[in-house]
Amino acid sequence: MTSTLAPLRKVALLGLLLTLQGCAKEEVVHALTEFEANEIVYVLESGGIKAAKEKEEGGRIVTYKVVVPGGEAHEARKMLVDNQLPRPKSMTLDKVYDPANKGLIPTATEEEAGYQMAVQGEIVQKLKSIPGVVEAHVTIVKPKKDMVRDMTEKVAPATAAITILYNQMEGRMPFKIDEVQRLVAACVEGLEASNVTVVASQNRPTTKKMMGMGSSDDENAAPSRDKAPKVLNIAVVDDAERRKLTTLLGGGGAAIGVAVLATLLLLVGFMQTRRKLAQVSAEVTSLRKARAAPPPA
Repeated sequence: MTSTLAPLRKVALLGLLLTLQGCAKEEVVHALTEFEANEIVYVLESGGIKAAKEKEEGGRIVTYKVVVPGGEAHEARKMLVDNQLPRPKSMTLDKVYDPANKGLIPTATEEEAGYQMAVQGEIVQKLKSIPGVVEAHVTIVKPKKDMVRDMTEKVAPATAAITILYNQMEGRMPFKIDEVQRLVAACVEGLEASNVTVVASQNRPTTKKMMGMGSSDDENAAPSRDKAPKVLNIAVVDDAERRKLTTLLGGGGAAIGVAVLATLLLLVGFMQTRRKLAQVSAEVTSLRKARAAPPPA
């Protein structure tokens, strides 16, 4: 009896160990602010992974870590990579001009470069505060002020280049291009909104259940749809439209063929009927002429 129960006990013990291993918590990311931790927990839970934030002890600054069940750690890390989380830290004004990060006597070039980097970081932070924005990069180009330049020479305008990676919100892009241009122009002295170039790309993670994903096209994607090739009045610009086209040509192909064939048969029948009517009309006309002719003398 004891020899019979021994294998069962081993199987039960192995199953218990696997269960405990799967239930054990595993850290996937640490050294986060509370906002970053909340964002990551929300994204993971939106993807079907149970996550929790925990406060880290011992540091001078309060930070948090995110833990998930051990069996879901791999999928959680993959989901974070897909959504580019946690987001890289931007060099904002308080970080660039932190006395601990500067030398004793910074040069004018260092001061100018540091200030421009700080302004770019501030703009990035503002863009990231828009719900749905995953990542943003800002580059500002301002011409140097030359005090001895020719006054008749035209000064090059300040320009800015913005790239934004976003998740759709309710099936739409969560911002408008002109709004971003005005926001950036308002942060830089002498910068016109018309000189701000914005390139926005939709984030397409490989995981299926992600935050903010939608099936509709962007609000600002209408120009590309108008220029896209059309088949049966369908603009083939994304997977949804391709599926619609495939369904129409595949599943509905038989119905279209029958309709076309029926139309051709109707046209052929109409032409034959018209020809017969013309023949009958000609015969009736000849009979009328024969009756109307005078009798031979």
